[in-house]
Amino acid sequence: MATSFTEYRGLGMHCRDGTMAVWLAALVDELDARASAHGWLQALRDEWYALATVGFDGHVSTSLDTHLTTDERRATVVALCRTARERIASFGVPARGSLAHRIGERLWTHDSGTARLLRVADGFLWLLDGNR
Repeated sequence: MATSFTEYRGLGMHCRDGTMAVWLAALVDELDARASAHGWLQALRDEWYALATVGFDGHVSTSLDTHLTTDERRATVVALCRTARERIASFGVPARGSLAHRIGERLWTHDSGTARLLRVADGFLWLLDGNR
């Protein structure tokens, strides 16, 4: 499985594409549940949906620097990430029928699936909020 580099403001992390796709799908699920995505947030949602569903091989670019151009935007996505992470930590597996469950169906067959996804969530949160 290929890996991609996720970067924000000059710092980044490597992650397996499949695990990042599931994380992005979880974020899309959160955005869809809010039904308030418009403008830049809708564009980000649509881009992450494509990244989660197309199956890119080594080219998963979350475009954080492109979309998170203000502290307000960054804070919005940080809150979204925290909610998605808490949901995954609490339930272990995303709700059946959610995009994250459909994309990551194979991930949930392994005992380490949730732990792996939480490590990606923590890395993503560190990039957005922890390295300030």
